[in-house]
Amino acid sequence: MGLAFAIFLPVGGLIIRFLAPILPVPVKLHYSVQIFSFTIVLAATGVGIYLSRGFQFTTFRTTPHPFLILFYFIPFVSSVFL
Repeated sequence: MGLAFAIFLPVGGLIIRFLAPILPVPVKLHYSVQIFSFTIVLAATGVGIYLSRGFQFTTFRTTPHPFLILFYFIPFVSSVFL
């Protein structure tokens, strides 16, 4: 979201303000950049809401991954230190 507010939105404004005489279709480029930055803002908002609700922690301990890593990691560590 920081990239959208710090880089992409100002670039869209600069395109329409300063590059309009130079570019052949400045309005299309301007709104394309603005829509792209707005999409980034919406995606970052969605990720923030998802992380704040904590759904990623509900399945963390129910997956077999933490148990499977014990079978791979402990024999390796024990063979290194023995």
